[in-house]
Amino acid sequence: MKTTKLIACAFAFAVLAAAGCAPSAPDKPTWVDDVQPVMMANCVRCHGSPAAGGAPSTFRLDLYEDTLENGQQIRGAATMGRWICIRGSVAGDMPPNGSAIPTRARDIFQNWFGANCRGAEAPTVFERGTRAANAEPTITINTGNSKGDDTLELDYIVSDADRESVTGSLLLGEDSADAACKAAGGRVDLAPLPIHGGAGHVSFDTGTLCAGTYKLSASITDGTPGLTVARQLGTVTVEHPGGNLAPRVELVKPGPDALLNGKVAPITVEFTVHDGDGDYPVTYTVTAVKGDERDDLTPASASAGTPGQANTVPLNVQVPVDASKLTDSPSWRFEIAVKDAREARRQLVTPYVVVSSLDPASVAIRFNSGGGPEGKGILAVLGGCTDCHGGTLSVPDLDFDPSKPETYAPRLGVLYRKVIQKREMPPKSSKQLIGAAPDDVLTAENRELLRQWLLVGAPMN
Repeated sequence: MKTTKLIACAFAFAVLAAAGCAPSAPDKPTWVDDVQPVMMANCVRCHGSPAAGGAPSTFRLDLYEDTLENGQQIRGAATMGRWICIRGSVAGDMPPNGSAIPTRARDIFQNWFGANCRGAEAPTVFERGTRAANAEPTITINTGNSKGDDTLELDYIVSDADRESVTGSLLLGEDSADAACKAAGGRVDLAPLPIHGGAGHVSFDTGTLCAGTYKLSASITDGTPGLTVARQLGTVTVEHPGGNLAPRVELVKPGPDALLNGKVAPITVEFTVHDGDGDYPVTYTVTAVKGDERDDLTPASASAGTPGQANTVPLNVQVPVDASKLTDSPSWRFEIAVKDAREARRQLVTPYVVVSSLDPASVAIRFNSGGGPEGKGILAVLGGCTDCHGGTLSVPDLDFDPSKPETYAPRLGVLYRKVIQKREMPPKSSKQLIGAAPDDVLTAENRELLRQWLLVGAPMN
């Protein structure tokens, strides 16, 4: 059996901050003492870094002030004040799928954001507060276990005595790997795994690595400019008693929330396979999965590579999908299973995709013309959305601007999920934000036109 062992932890630090709970919200709350802890508990898991759950990447609620990331302006909580308070406290439609923010926390929002929380755009200065000194974040690796399939399971705790948001990554890098395996094109590195403040769990697939010793380390930051804490957490020994590395499988497409319609374009599952010790050919299966429903999509000839083939370059595999096997649903996933010539196996499951068989010929609406209001197309259908997304409010361009076609492509799947499937948008808070109820911003008729347009590939002309 292959084994992976965590030998030692060179550093293990933990600072657990105790937070009190006052009976009522302070009249003059500050970011440091009152608001940031509320954000950490209720908002940052999605509205942090990286953004998750379809949240826009143009603002972060773990930051007080605006910043630049890779040349893009990222707005902080002070800039987003009006939105935060109305959605989190007044309308209460955030968080969208979970427990409501506690009463005391909502009161903290209203006291901190002031008139902004009552729908006005007031030039309020949101108090930041101060602390004597910044405490560095810390990380503890609690357990390190190996499963029989060469998966290194790690539980961790990331703490910050100042209760600030902490983000970072765990890394597994080469210390002393098998030279012959390296020379033959074997893998000696794995992609860093993101971690966050609090308790968490990550898994490293060491089955694709050359045998040897690897360094486990962490890089974490609490957002303080210039502060990134590096910690060496020990060493990991990777052993392959049978001498066989597992094939590495990486998805090319479809991506998360992809909109697939076989009448618009052929549906293809594409992935790459790399076997570090060259055990080609590899064989594979592809299965479409929806709940308990499973449909085998594997072609008659389902192998890649030839015996003795050089293993320095990954093989690209493209599997055409018979769209007639898939019923219309937003809940399909594709399961890819790969086996090398010596029976080492790996499996990958794609994110959820939306499958439709709607005939494009039956849908007249386009971006600027067609079946929308006055024949003006999707731009008119989404006209009410522009007040927030790329429009006139104080925080425009929330990742998606209905007036700019180029912003649609990376957001079409999210648009379907949030507007059509989950009906989270327009939000209940639109009444407070722009003076119009959600069904007035996007009528049922227009929502249906948007659904049809998305399911036939979002034609622009």
